[in-house]
Amino acid sequence: MNKTNENKLLQISEDGLTVEKCLDKTIESIVIPEKITTINEFSFFDCKNLKRITFPDSLRYIYAFAFRGCCNLELHDNNIEASKKEKINKSYGYVYKK
Repeated sequence: MNKTNENKLLQISEDGLTVEKCLDKTIESIVIPEKITTINEFSFFDCKNLKRITFPDSLRYIYAFAFRGCCNLELHDNNIEASKKEKINKSYGYVYKK
């Protein structure tokens, strides 16, 4: 069984380590909770209003197309190298491994 985080915006895996999907396609910004290590494929698919996302230090993987269709997205994270931010931001298909 999956669980929903306290603010009801994300479906999180049972072990609490993976974002499986965004439950509110109208969000404009989100801070990914601490302890999250993985953002699954298509987790934020078609969140067209999403402009800002901040990642925790614990993040290790962002799988392909996690942000597909997020046409207004800007990444704000000091833990991801600039070149990788650009790839994630522009293609939404980049698999990030820290």
